[in-house]
Amino acid sequence: MTTDNGIGRRGLLAAAAGVAALGVLGAPARAAGGKVGPYRYPITPGTPQWASLNNQQEMVDAAQLPDGLAEKMATDDLLTTVLAYPLLAHALAADDPRAGLQTVLGRSKAAQELLHRPDAAAAMLRRYSAFDPSIPATATPLQAGRRTIDAWRLEALLSLPAMLAAPPRGHLKALLRVGRAHLDAKSAHAGVYGANFLGGGATADLLHGTLTRAQTGTADGCGRTDGPVSIAAVRRAVDQHLEGATIQACTIPKISDPNSVTYYYMQTPNGTNIQYFSAPSLTSSQVSCLNSDSDAVWPQATRETSATYRYNCHSYAFYSTSDSSNSRWVERMWWDKAQQIFYPNVSRYWTDGSYKQWSTPVIYYSGMRWVYWTSNQSDGGHSAIEVGTTGYLRSKWGVYGRMYHKWDYVPSVYPMGDIRQYYR
Repeated sequence: MTTDNGIGRRGLLAAAAGVAALGVLGAPARAAGGKVGPYRYPITPGTPQWASLNNQQEMVDAAQLPDGLAEKMATDDLLTTVLAYPLLAHALAADDPRAGLQTVLGRSKAAQELLHRPDAAAAMLRRYSAFDPSIPATATPLQAGRRTIDAWRLEALLSLPAMLAAPPRGHLKALLRVGRAHLDAKSAHAGVYGANFLGGGATADLLHGTLTRAQTGTADGCGRTDGPVSIAAVRRAVDQHLEGATIQACTIPKISDPNSVTYYYMQTPNGTNIQYFSAPSLTSSQVSCLNSDSDAVWPQATRETSATYRYNCHSYAFYSTSDSSNSRWVERMWWDKAQQIFYPNVSRYWTDGSYKQWSTPVIYYSGMRWVYWTSNQSDGGHSAIEVGTTGYLRSKWGVYGRMYHKWDYVPSVYPMGDIRQYYR
């Protein structure tokens, strides 16, 4: 698990997607390039050209840098380019946005170059130190929500294993001090940030990873845990560490905060246990921003409900299609604490016979469950329900709302190589 954000297990896909897709751990460092300035993406959400993109691959291609350009950019300009990457918003459509971010960055030449730079962590810290998380009194709900997303982008990037793998001297302590101050600033605007993974949870996750790296030598040196780290406990531990006390990050209490996530169990139609959690709510400002973003980033899809952290795609497709009563977030993988191993979770809906995989000569009919399979785990990466037999689907996109969309017009965090249909 991570922090009070309830995103899911720490590194569920982070290690697999981050190391395999990005190849950043143990990779040779590259020197900073020449100064050619930040890249200005010629096609961005909100423009007619972006609205004409018809599928996931066209969006990925439109947001790609020309070959060889990233290597010529100074690290600060490269960082600006990565933060402006039009597909960064796609990470929030994943069940675990932290893992989703690494999947998204794995498809960006600019991000891959940045994460190879030896001075990337220092550049990130400078940018994070200059960021002001306070919310102006005159800010609209949309502007306030945008500030929380901007903060999440910085903190999620700083939390990447590549950023904490080989930090320069004094980096970790400086990062703890800045992050601790940002956590106080967010607390002063709790109505906007909340304790979820876009608010206080993001800062606590960064601080916990930084503290763990300082004490154990790795960003995830504590191994697996069975619950979210308390924001209050992280705050205390960082304060004590900065005062010179010996604090073990691995002993920071779990599930000790009112906004923490507790795991529960429900059953498939055939009685097999499925793991789920009830997540902290998004704030109204975050909902406003996420709704605006999804409308701009995916103009060819129809948003049918507002953004919510109450349920996700797997819960929508296999448990309940009710937006008002569904409050179960179902992760792909099940963490078995006793055996310290992951097991498939969502796929129990079909491996126990509750659903069967469609193939001829079975008649194809409306309501088929579509599952976008991942290549590195024996479970579905995204689930959807077909509307009619048209190739148009309804599905819940991470913390975004429920969307009506063409089957291949989906966020870039969803795998496209192996898509299967299931019926009850």
